[in-house]
Amino acid sequence: MTKPAEAEASTTFGFKDIFEGTREIVPGADFQNRRDIADSLRNIASHIIRMDASSDELSAYAQELQQLEQRMEAQGKVDTSELFKRMVNGEASADDVLMGHDFSILSGKSTAVGFPLETHIEGDRVFGRAYVPLPFQGPPMRVHGGIVAAIFDVLLAQTQAIGKVMGFTATLDITYKSATPLETELELEAWVEKVDGRKLFTAGEIRANGQVCASAKGLWIQPQSNFFGMGDA
Repeated sequence: MTKPAEAEASTTFGFKDIFEGTREIVPGADFQNRRDIADSLRNIASHIIRMDASSDELSAYAQELQQLEQRMEAQGKVDTSELFKRMVNGEASADDVLMGHDFSILSGKSTAVGFPLETHIEGDRVFGRAYVPLPFQGPPMRVHGGIVAAIFDVLLAQTQAIGKVMGFTATLDITYKSATPLETELELEAWVEKVDGRKLFTAGEIRANGQVCASAKGLWIQPQSNFFGMGDA
């Protein structure tokens, strides 16, 4: 892979860098190409649902994509278990960190199983935005409730960088206040309500046009072992 321009060759990263995002890493050409491929695949998923094509055209598309799939399948594969070990041990490269970011569910820029979902930290809050496309529909032109839950799981997890508790989702309680619209700019916000030893209590909201569509409360628990290279809480 092309090494990101702003990462020193000797620089190593740990698991918590995935959440904190304290270092700016500029993706090289390889990662940009992955992002472009994923963007096209996301668009294709929406086109499949909406396009009014003839049987012959659909057959041609199917054959083209099957050929592309076969070519991609023949490529070598990244050992993600080894990548994860490097993150846990604080031995990850800049490329490893980008892989962790870029292939995160929903928010990853190099995954086709997602959509534009971006977050950033300002002070003691996590802010974000999302634009959910048609393939994630539940009721007509509304975001599926399971996808709303997944957004909260991703969003509230970012508060780990604020609370300094790196762990796993223990509970996630969601209140659906109104239908969350598809293909609409959604505003996201999350915050830490309390830190109690290894426990991180969080909350958040999803809004559309200033109206709260759903709210959530979550609990993250850090493992007792030195799983994230941070020591026991």
